[in-house]
Amino acid sequence: MRNKIWFVFISMYLFLGTALAGPVFNPVKSASCDTINLYGGPGILEGKFETAGGLADQQGWTTLDNTAPAVTYWTIDQYQAANLDPGTPGNHAWWCGEMFEACPEKDDLAGGYGDNWNTSLGWSFPVLDNSLPAVVTITAVLNSDTEPGYDYTYLRAITAQDAINLLILDEVWVGLAVQETFTYQPGDFLGESSDQVQLRFSFESDPAWSDEDCLWPTVGAVQVDQIQVTIQQQGLPDIVSPVETCEPGDPNSWEPLPIVGVGDFAQLWSGLDDLDPDQDNHSPQWAFLDDGEIVPGTDGSYCEYDYWCYGPDNLVVNMHGGLLGPGNYLNNSVISPPIALPAGDFSELLISLDAYLHNEINQTYFDPVYLGWVLESTADPAASSGWTAYENAFAQVRDDGSYERLTGSVPVVALEPGALFVRLVVSAGQIPIWDWGIHYPTPAPYFDNVRLQAVTADPASPVDLQSSTLQVSCSPNPFNPAVEISWYLPQSSDLSIRIYDLSGALVRTLLAGPAGSGNDSVVWRGDDDRGQCVSAGVYFCRVTAGAEDVVRKLVLLK
Repeated sequence: MRNKIWFVFISMYLFLGTALAGPVFNPVKSASCDTINLYGGPGILEGKFETAGGLADQQGWTTLDNTAPAVTYWTIDQYQAANLDPGTPGNHAWWCGEMFEACPEKDDLAGGYGDNWNTSLGWSFPVLDNSLPAVVTITAVLNSDTEPGYDYTYLRAITAQDAINLLILDEVWVGLAVQETFTYQPGDFLGESSDQVQLRFSFESDPAWSDEDCLWPTVGAVQVDQIQVTIQQQGLPDIVSPVETCEPGDPNSWEPLPIVGVGDFAQLWSGLDDLDPDQDNHSPQWAFLDDGEIVPGTDGSYCEYDYWCYGPDNLVVNMHGGLLGPGNYLNNSVISPPIALPAGDFSELLISLDAYLHNEINQTYFDPVYLGWVLESTADPAASSGWTAYENAFAQVRDDGSYERLTGSVPVVALEPGALFVRLVVSAGQIPIWDWGIHYPTPAPYFDNVRLQAVTADPASPVDLQSSTLQVSCSPNPFNPAVEISWYLPQSSDLSIRIYDLSGALVRTLLAGPAGSGNDSVVWRGDDDRGQCVSAGVYFCRVTAGAEDVVRKLVLLK
């Protein structure tokens, strides 16, 4: 078995392992803290995605299909084009590629192609009579350099019914003279008037081994020049396009086409059902269900084999490749509007959201969908460019079908220098394992109730050995898996240290009894009085010594 198969499998396995492990954070050591609400929170509609009347409201959040990048990878360039028209010094051609750096320690030149590309150069023109067949001939000269058996260059005729491959190339081709003919029948033509011939030069690469990862260096993917199309219909004059020379000043009739992705399935839903026995949320939530309307052309995705049919109208997330078909995977993001940062000093940002997760990671025939987020920041006063992502991202997958309050922290030092704004990018992505043609998809994930807070330092929080009052500090905070609660007692006293949750319920009594004067500490490991681990979130540590009472806020990360 070729090494590449194992490389792809191991990469997916490692990614799945990261997702199962939960968020990856760098908790910041801090003493106690105060928080400033920047976005969302109790009694605030923003982040809840609804109006005061309970109607769905995107609140300025936008959506993105990450499988459909804005770039097309087709440009007119001199790269590897000299042989395509030797009579033209400095010859230009259509090039599908990118200027990747030369791969180190390999016999390679700069430039080539990347992983997971699916991009096309297109041409269209109306025939004179759409009731007659049309014989279409395409001539061109091209170079192609791709990984054999995995990455391909195509010439295609697009009809109303299908895309017809006229030419399929892999490996290395230099100065290949192309001449292909295809006959359009009445009913094959496209466009608003059903009279168009449409042609494509397309390139597709698989998820690994390319110039991007330096596992298969090339001078590809493809360069195309001297393109000409002839359309012949019986009894009518021939239509002959100008030769596409790609030289400055010459007209171009071919153009890069927008990349079609799997689909943007993110939308707000109300009244979603779930399997959580303890919690329901029928208010608007973001979900990624394939209803056949948010992404026209998918025909919708429904529960299969009577598994997990609690979605509206039995809907589930798309497991069949969306607009690109089998072997392609959901990857959508929901992006918050820019959120202004506070003017004063702060040490970190706290992000929290409610998520419903049900991903059946142990099902043989199911490719689970993770829910994750990353925080981006920018120093642009207009908040329109320069967005930089915090290097640590969050990813969660769960088997059981439950709601959780997911919480994370980003230290201020990790933001873009001089950052003025941040935005939250929440993503849902399918983790490909094996495609057996059998699927047990669920409607999950959903998310709602987003909150962002800034943490300000409390100058009185560090333990002061000269103080005449009780002093308490907690470090690290936020924490995972344990926090050390330190105190200074000016004189011997009865001392109690108790942990409470946001509702005020007692979670854990760490200490209750006499204590001597001076410094001491105790560790809380995120468990309750029964020894059970508690969920991630905000807790309060109450330290009482005699008549003195100090409360510190704690943030537990998972």
